[in-house]
Order: sequence, then structure tokens, then C-alpha cells
Amino acid sequence: MKQGSSVNEGHSPWKTSPALTVEFMAANLIPEEVNSNDYKIVQVDAAGTANETTIIEVQVPGLGTYIFTVKYAKDSPITFISKIELQPN
Repeated sequence: MKQGSSVNEGHSPWKTSPALTVEFMAANLIPEEVNSNDYKIVQVDAAGTANETTIIEVQVPGLGTYIFTVKYAKDSPITFISKIELQPN
């Protein structure tokens, strides 16, 4: 993925909170040499009900910040990642 690029398509749906969805899915984007205690997951904008959007950042030392846009499916507890953007250091 090139600098400042993003992915604008649906990803695997999860029946869980936006924060847990990102925690599970972000693990595949973190380089192996980065210890899980070294990166930080920060909920920037929270959604509490269905049909809303949540923004969560994953700050990875030496790499940059992934910005996840997570949405609820209509009137359900299912969340999906609608966008992932990398802002390199």
C-alpha cells in the first residue's frame, strides 16, 4: 500500500464492538518485529448505536498510524471495517 493510501471496501463483518473488531483485524497489519505492547489502539470517535460510524487509530512505532472507519450494519450489532488508511511517520 503506498503512502497515504486507503482501502474503501467492506471487510469481514464481526458481531462485536468496533474496538474489538479493530483489535482483531489490526493484528494482521502490524509488523512481526513490533511487540503487541508497543502499539496503541485509540478510539477517536465513538458510535453507540446501530447505523453509526466509529473512528479508531492504531499507532505503530516506526510505521505510522492506521485509521480504521468501522460501521454498524443497519439496526444490528454487526460491525464492519469500511475504510483503512495508513498515515506513515
